[in-house]
Amino acid sequence: MSGFQIRGVVEGFYGAPWSMEERARILREMARLKMNLYVYAPKNDLLHRHQWETPYPLEFIRDFEKLVEEGKRYGVSVAMALSPGLTLTYGDSGQIDALVRKYLSFSAIGVRDFCLFLDDIPLTLQKESDQAAFSDLAEAQVFFTNQVYERLKNLSDVTAFLFCPTQYCGDSLTAYLEKIGTGMHPDIDALWTGPQVCSQTIPFEDAEAVSRALRRKVVYWDNYPVNDGSMAAELHIGPYTGRDPRLPMASRGFLINPMNQAMASIPVLKNIAAYLNAPATYDP
Repeated sequence: MSGFQIRGVVEGFYGAPWSMEERARILREMARLKMNLYVYAPKNDLLHRHQWETPYPLEFIRDFEKLVEEGKRYGVSVAMALSPGLTLTYGDSGQIDALVRKYLSFSAIGVRDFCLFLDDIPLTLQKESDQAAFSDLAEAQVFFTNQVYERLKNLSDVTAFLFCPTQYCGDSLTAYLEKIGTGMHPDIDALWTGPQVCSQTIPFEDAEAVSRALRRKVVYWDNYPVNDGSMAAELHIGPYTGRDPRLPMASRGFLINPMNQAMASIPVLKNIAAYLNAPATYDP
């Protein structure tokens, strides 16, 4: 059995984001480990999440372009994620346009992979206009995400588009996931953390069930070795265990959420990459 198609890292933790120098070092390590996708998504970057409608300053975009070029040299795609869910009005065409414009500012510097993350937000519609326009959160998110994806696809080159649902773990037999699966554009990848937010084990049955519900092979957002929040005093450098060797049959791949400490994450990424490249023969 071969490895996963997507073998990535998502800088998706709470706390101080990495520096550009740390990201470049991680890219080089990822290339050496035959990993292929880095996703920029630090929760504490205000322009990624709380102030998502505000454009990134030119200086940041120039620095990010250097990261994109470095990724190209090493064979690692660099993706830009935005997380607008805390303040989003799903039916507002102006906000759809604003999100697409922000993605396009990164498309202009060579980014071809994009992500829309709607995790860690309320499970119900918050805006009165959305409550009037949509039957529930899933319908609103399907409408919004499809609109964003199709407009972005028409205006730029898009290699991949990854979506993180608001329900991203646990029971796959929910009305929310059913609507996401049936309504979301089939070319959009969906993320999932497994049985728990930080899953001790990810069995093959979990991948089968959630992929069936979402009508696409799921991509795991794996919250190991992340150590944010209540885990901030911990250093997660143990072996990578509990991931079924059969997962490539039902999953497109993994995005690994690392520790706040970029350099301390590297030994763990070496261990994880061994699994992602050859799960059938992996020895923790």
